[in-house]
Amino acid sequence: MNSKAVNFLSGGEELLPEVEDLWLKLKDFHIENFSTWSESLRGGNFTDRVSGLKESAQNGALLVEIAQVEGLNIAFCISVIDKVGAGELASLFVDQEHRQQGIALRFVQSSLQWLKEHKAVPIYIDVMAGNVAALKLYEKEGFVQRVHRLEWVE
Repeated sequence: MNSKAVNFLSGGEELLPEVEDLWLKLKDFHIENFSTWSESLRGGNFTDRVSGLKESAQNGALLVEIAQVEGLNIAFCISVIDKVGAGELASLFVDQEHRQQGIALRFVQSSLQWLKEHKAVPIYIDVMAGNVAALKLYEKEGFVQRVHRLEWVE
């Protein structure tokens, strides 16, 4: 467990390039831990993800939060409000050695506050099936499962 001071940055799409390395780690985490989807996940790239986020947030409502230790990015969270006003916690990742320190919880709470301030309805998050730790975190903060969405795989 790392006990160095964590600093938080918050901004808009200007911070997106800062999270690319961590986004790639998030992608690798999903590929390694959720084998059913590993092939489809391998094809994604950061440029396309950023384009998708910007398209979703056509009204400019995009929040990027970054956690840093000694100037190094160790975690990020991206939230968007789409053109019809729905809010999404779109991506959240904390580097392995900095987990279990409340960073993800802080991100979820600040994202929810931002989404509520901007009157986003509904507020949702998609969680990879089997990501028990993420589900526990989101449920602790008031998210409840509304549907089971299954995807057919050949």
